[in-house]
Amino acid sequence: MIRSYSIPLFFGIVAIVFSYIEIRRLLNVLRLEITPQRIAVSHSSIPRKHSFEVSSETIRQIEVRPYR
Repeated sequence: MIRSYSIPLFFGIVAIVFSYIEIRRLLNVLRLEITPQRIAVSHSSIPRKHSFEVSSETIRQIEVRPYR
């Protein structure tokens, strides 16, 4: 037999998970900073932040593809 509190608890957990996914999607940021000397890429989302830089002297070719 299902306990009376288990169904609301299940829907509460599902609501928290979907809320986290939507907030993360809204706050997800990709930033490109392109200068003649370097290309800096930073990506921040919940809960961590990633970034890296590439010197323009090491780049031979840049290829841009459409997102699928």
